[in-house]
Amino acid sequence: MNYEEDVIQHAICKYLDLRKVCYWAVPNGGSRKGGAIEGARLKKTGLKAGVPDITVVYDGMYWGLEVKRPANDKHPKGYLTQSQKDMHEKIRNAGGSVTTVYSVADVILWLNTEVMYERKFDVEK
Repeated sequence: MNYEEDVIQHAICKYLDLRKVCYWAVPNGGSRKGGAIEGARLKKTGLKAGVPDITVVYDGMYWGLEVKRPANDKHPKGYLTQSQKDMHEKIRNAGGSVTTVYSVADVILWLNTEVMYERKFDVEK
């Protein structure tokens, strides 16, 4: 995750806190002290590549939020790596849901439509 994504994720977490949503961040990215040895230890204890940045549990359902950088005049929007695509497919196949978000506005829309509305009224997809 890059600095811009960190800033967006921080704002998303503040919003989820305000809404009193059960969530946690999954700090899979970034550098780690201990290098390859630490990485091997973490992998042995369950660290998986491609796990979404934020896990949300709502009404008994797992939701993953993958935070990516929005497009601007200097950079295209962030994109999913192959390991993220693979893990997201695995989550969906297991009955969970994953969405990619680029802003707090995306999370507001997602929470108020896909999560709250569809779960409340059991809307078929």
